[in-house]
Amino acid sequence: MTTEKSSTAVVSAVDGDNWESTKNEKANRACPNNNPFIYIPTTLNGVQNSKTKWWTNYWWGLNEWHEGTYIGDPKFRSDFDPKKFYKQLDDGTVKLTAFWDKNRRNPSSNQPDPCWITAELVCGGMDGTNDYFYGTYGHYAVIVSTEDFGSFDPGVCFGVFTYQFGKAADPDEGRRCENVNREIDLLETISTAQQKLHGNAQFALQPASPDQPDGKSLLRFTIPKGTPTVTAYMYWGDPLGLETTKIRLYAGDHTISSITHDKSLKALAEWDVGNFDSDNGHAWYANVPKPKHQRMHINLYIPGANDIANKEHVNEVIIKRFEYSHK
Repeated sequence: MTTEKSSTAVVSAVDGDNWESTKNEKANRACPNNNPFIYIPTTLNGVQNSKTKWWTNYWWGLNEWHEGTYIGDPKFRSDFDPKKFYKQLDDGTVKLTAFWDKNRRNPSSNQPDPCWITAELVCGGMDGTNDYFYGTYGHYAVIVSTEDFGSFDPGVCFGVFTYQFGKAADPDEGRRCENVNREIDLLETISTAQQKLHGNAQFALQPASPDQPDGKSLLRFTIPKGTPTVTAYMYWGDPLGLETTKIRLYAGDHTISSITHDKSLKALAEWDVGNFDSDNGHAWYANVPKPKHQRMHINLYIPGANDIANKEHVNEVIIKRFEYSHK
């Protein structure tokens, strides 16, 4: 299940195209302190107290008015308002919030227009300064907490994923990536109520199909009740070298070092995407994207089944730490 970006009124070629909005003064005034960036505590190549730079107004201008963050598409009707969807806490961690804003006004008409406030962060600087950073192969981890992932609102999705906005404009260095959006989902809390499949979460290589669950295009699993903190981990392998991409979800707060060295550490769910074929002969490793034009995203949003989400409940997650390590 994707975020339906391609169905919005304005369609870009890659994430980098809309990056120009980070230089738009009007767009930046829509952000706290007129700044479209925040920093998340990071462990970078084993070094603690590093930082990564994340873009908060990714959705600016992607609507019929070409300004603001309101997405009016009925499949994805919500407002990614940076002044409402996040708060940087005293310890540097970031709280993301999704809630029904009954007092919201339409950004064009200023008339009452209640809708969901939802959240999305996009990694813009792996070193804290490089605005044009794109993903690279290697180890990734996002450590996040909430009240209980095992009892998460079934109408709300928390996601950690790589993404390229739209179709690649050039061949993928000799092999066209069949994953059009170049999306790898390290975690999506897509419930049974939304997806009509067992479990309350999934890993996926897009375009994921509910007709091919359990390791073909996605892997479904259950986060058990009483799980307030999880670590979403991925080793992004080079598909041209037929390297296996490994995706794991762990209960608790874990480092890349402990995941790769502690043999006793058991995952809640694991998926190895390697050189194998599905039942119809399609090689799913071909859907593992190369990192060109690729960014890491974290979001908290309401998918198409808006009627499932509880409008009385404020959904919150705390991004405790991001980690990256080279091979």
